[in-house]
Amino acid sequence: MTKNYFIILFIVIMILICRQCIFSQDGWNVQNPLPTESYLLTVEPVTDHIVFVGGLGGTLLKTTNAGKTWKVQKFRDLVNIRAISFKDSLNGWLIDGEHIYHSTDSGEIWNEVYIDVDLSTYFFLDIVCFENIIYLFLKPQTAVLWELIDAKSLIIKSTDGGKTWEQLDQEIKGKMLCAFFLNESVGFMITDEIVSISEGYTYLYKTSDSGNTWIKSKFSGYPGVTSDIIFLNEKLGFVGKYRTTDGGETWENMFINVIPQSENIDDIYFVDSLNGWAVNWAKIFQTKDGGFTWKELSRYGSHRLMDINFSRKGTGWIVGWAGNIFRKEPNNATWEPMSRTLASNLNDVFFINENEGWCVGIFGCILHTSNGGEGWEKQDSNVDSVLFSVKFLNDLEGWIAGYYTVLHTIDGGKNWEVRNDLYGWFVDIDFFDGQNGLLIERSGAVLQTTDGGINWQLANDKPLSERLTSVAIVNENEAWIGGWQGLGHTIDKGTTIQWFDVPNLSLVEKIQFVDDNTGFLVNDFAQFLRTTDGGWNWDEIPRGNGLEIGPIQTFYMLDKNNGWIYWDDNGGLLRNVKTNHTISAFEDGQYRVPAITKIFFINPNIGWAVGAGGTILKYTGDGLPPSEVQRKQINIFPNPFDETGTNISFLLQRPQKVSIKIYNLIGQQVQTLYDGLLNEGEKKLFWEPIGIASGVYFIFVQCSEFNQSQKCVYFHR
Repeated sequence: MTKNYFIILFIVIMILICRQCIFSQDGWNVQNPLPTESYLLTVEPVTDHIVFVGGLGGTLLKTTNAGKTWKVQKFRDLVNIRAISFKDSLNGWLIDGEHIYHSTDSGEIWNEVYIDVDLSTYFFLDIVCFENIIYLFLKPQTAVLWELIDAKSLIIKSTDGGKTWEQLDQEIKGKMLCAFFLNESVGFMITDEIVSISEGYTYLYKTSDSGNTWIKSKFSGYPGVTSDIIFLNEKLGFVGKYRTTDGGETWENMFINVIPQSENIDDIYFVDSLNGWAVNWAKIFQTKDGGFTWKELSRYGSHRLMDINFSRKGTGWIVGWAGNIFRKEPNNATWEPMSRTLASNLNDVFFINENEGWCVGIFGCILHTSNGGEGWEKQDSNVDSVLFSVKFLNDLEGWIAGYYTVLHTIDGGKNWEVRNDLYGWFVDIDFFDGQNGLLIERSGAVLQTTDGGINWQLANDKPLSERLTSVAIVNENEAWIGGWQGLGHTIDKGTTIQWFDVPNLSLVEKIQFVDDNTGFLVNDFAQFLRTTDGGWNWDEIPRGNGLEIGPIQTFYMLDKNNGWIYWDDNGGLLRNVKTNHTISAFEDGQYRVPAITKIFFINPNIGWAVGAGGTILKYTGDGLPPSEVQRKQINIFPNPFDETGTNISFLLQRPQKVSIKIYNLIGQQVQTLYDGLLNEGEKKLFWEPIGIASGVYFIFVQCSEFNQSQKCVYFHR
């Protein structure tokens, strides 16, 4: 009995440990690109079918069927996975800058390994494992030039499969750039050695006795900040653009007439002395004569490609930014894409309900979904401009603002009309109702429409500011416009706009109001500011728990106290925050992702984030429980709305009687929408206004948990 108890206890502890090492998804799921939005850094083909890929945000991909399907994990503590090494199909290692993980079951379970060596001033650079010998390479933990003077790199070695580790005595001066072992005994390294502020050299280190002694020689070229090095034997080797045939005594540049001298090769790989491949940003080059001549293949990657590797049987893999994955079979001349993407960089996202939404981005890209993002389709914009902002008034009529272009649709985006009568760098667009809207031009102009966009006229006779960035509709008449060192304000739908200089705001990047009094903005200094008096005074919110350092790039507030931010720290984080006296992050409400440009929620439990690499993430409320404020908030969407109606949603904690009534602007009851019992959970009702006039209405929800009213705007088309 006692023995069984301890066995069960051990199993439970192991399950908890394994759960803790994997990063919680917290409700965010990838919709584009697939299988991952992460920027991928390294690929390790264990066999022709089993392949591991590591990337930013602690992202680890595994396939067991040569890339047909992928399992995606995110490690809680890893910033990025920079190297993976397997000695066989079961036993492998992975590292980021500060952590080492080990697996003995082909990557199903990873356990962190701790080394009894002072590593406080070093980053892990690479790891290479053989049968029992493992080499771990470390570079100095600094990017400051003067601190690199007399800096040293380290090599840590294990000879018993990782049970014990020792630091090699050999002094490796400078910052290690890359390392490679031909076998257990023969290895090579490239280092940058800074002698003074104005003097530095690049060196090759070579060992033939398992790292006990190293021969140092000057490297005649400069490979750039790279992790690419490969030797086919002790004489023939390749580092970036350079090749040696005498073990590193002399080097020649293979790419003099292939790429500009200022550019570097991101990775290079040779399967034999003749056949090799190299990547330079999104380009793939091939040689069939040992590097004497190189041919650029058709452009493959949508973003920068980072790593090349081949299995023992000759299957090639290339991975890179924005989830790019390519595979080449041994007898196939082309690289086959093993990832899917619908877009490059996305700038904005907008949904009119839980299912219908649009994204816009560069090269005139418009994406549409009718099923909440489970599937996205491209819509023809008829332009190749950068598109910055998208807004829909209902499921049919929408507008897009872009670089010297404005687009309009009345059929849900099946057809987009290019407004040739409008000329400017348009950065944002929004509407008070079906007839009145504002179009923001980057260089200071604001255009107003009072007839649903049929005509647009200048609202200001001179530029409001040298630069405008965004507009926030506060209510049916009022809006604030963000720009350089100030804000524009209108209380008459844009007929008149007054500019207020506020130098401490710098450049307002994004502005949002959650009610008539409470608004938020982020500026180009990544400061997060709040107003509680309708926009007349703005104060920076002090940083609290989890946000002590690091810039806030964009945000979306669900209410006056709760929201999501994109925090550009350690590769980028989407973070669930609360804003009381400080702005603080929930410990578990986060998701690592590179370069998010816009966040949009239709209610506290459903939202999207889009950004570089065509990234589209959806949040489905599986993370943190709703806050007290969220539980009591009435959500109305769309708002404003037309005769097609609007959705009303709220959350109940227990069964109770609920009354929902509609009032007009002078307090007269217009309609009783519901009066009866409702069970606990999220409640959704639909209001279709029939026989009432356009105008402002209040939806009043009364129950034992709360009594709250919410303003909405109805316009009859």
